[in-house]
Amino acid sequence: MDISQTRFVGPPTPTETRENAGMATLPDLFVLFIAPEPKVNPHYEEVKRESEDWLRENLWRDLPEHEIKKRCGADFCFFSAVMCPDVGKEEFRTVCDWIYWVFEFDDQFDEGDLGRDRDKGKSEVSGMVSILGDNGQHTSPSVRPRPKARDFSSFLPANASKRLATAVSLINEAGPRSVLEHKAGVSQKETPLQLLFLSIWKRVQKSSPKAVRERYVKSNVHFCHSVAELHGEEFDDMVVMENIRRYLQVRAQNIGLYPLLALEEYAYGIDLPQEVVEHEAIQEIERLVAEILTLQNDILSYHREHSVGHSQNLISIFRRRLGFTQQQSYDKADELLHRCYRRWYIAHADVPCWGEKVDAQVQQYLKACLDVLKANVHWR
Repeated sequence: MDISQTRFVGPPTPTETRENAGMATLPDLFVLFIAPEPKVNPHYEEVKRESEDWLRENLWRDLPEHEIKKRCGADFCFFSAVMCPDVGKEEFRTVCDWIYWVFEFDDQFDEGDLGRDRDKGKSEVSGMVSILGDNGQHTSPSVRPRPKARDFSSFLPANASKRLATAVSLINEAGPRSVLEHKAGVSQKETPLQLLFLSIWKRVQKSSPKAVRERYVKSNVHFCHSVAELHGEEFDDMVVMENIRRYLQVRAQNIGLYPLLALEEYAYGIDLPQEVVEHEAIQEIERLVAEILTLQNDILSYHREHSVGHSQNLISIFRRRLGFTQQQSYDKADELLHRCYRRWYIAHADVPCWGEKVDAQVQQYLKACLDVLKANVHWR
C-alpha cells in the first residue's frame, strides 16, 4: 500500500489513545522457513557465563544489581547462539559480545541521555567510530534510502566517504596488526563500552579476510551514525517515507543487521567474491532480512512502545495515519510479511551458480541470513 504525500511519523501517540489499546491477535511469526526449531550453539552456557562475568566486572560495574539482573535476563547470548549455531567458541563469544554492545549502545539513545543531548550523542558516535579508524566527525546525513542493501553512503555524514576511505586504506595497506597499533595509544581515554567495541574489532581483524573487514567497518560506522539520527524526535523531524517500502528501508538502517551479516561472515570464515555480494539476488535477500526483522520487531514491540507513547512503529503508523484498528494494523503487517516470504523464495531461486567452492560459501551465508530471522523470534 502506497501512501503518497504522507509523513508516516508524527507526534507521540496521545495518552487517551494509549489507554484504549484493546485486545488483538498478533500474526504468527513462526511460519514457513522460520518455523523449524532452531539449533543452539553448544558453547551457549559457557560463553554466556564468561561474557556476563566480564560485563559485570567492566561494563556493568556501576549498575545496581536489579539492572544487572534485567540485562542478564534479556539473554542476548541466546540470540547469538541461534544466530551462529555452528561456529567455534571464540567466534561465538565475539558475536555474543557484539550483541551486548549493540543493545547497550542503542539504549543510550533510546532511554539515556544521548537521546536527549544531541552533542553528547555526536561525541559518543565520534568516539566509537574512531576505533575503526574513522576520525568521528559528524554532520547531518541524508535519509535517502540505499539503492543496494549494502550501499551505506547515503546515510553517512557528508564528508564520511573520504574518512571511510582512510579507514579502509588502513585495513588494505597496513593489515590488522598495524591498525591495532594505530589505536594502541588511546585506550586510556575510552569508556568501557568503547573498550568492548575495540576488543571485538581486534578479534574480527585477526582472522577475517580484507573484504569482510571492510564490510564490518563500513556497516558499523553507518550503524553508529544512523542510531544517532534515527531515534525519538529527531526521527520525526525528517521528511521521510512516502510509502511503506521506504519506511522499511529507512528503518532497516538502524536495526544493526548489516554489522551482524559481516559478523556472520567472520564467524563462519566466509570470503565471498565481490561479484557475489553485489549480485541482485543476494542483495534482495539481505533487503528481505532487514524488512522481515523490522516487521517482526514492530509487531512484537508495539504494545510496549504504544504504552509509553513512542510512535516510530509501523503498527502505530497504521492506526494514526490510516485509522486502522489495532487488529487491522496487525493484519496489514502480516500481509506485508507474507509478501516478503514470497519474495524470499523468488530471490533464492534467482541465486546463480559460481562454482562448487564459492557456492558452498554462498549457501552457508544464506543459511546465516535465515538464522538471524530465527534468532529474532525464538530469542523473544
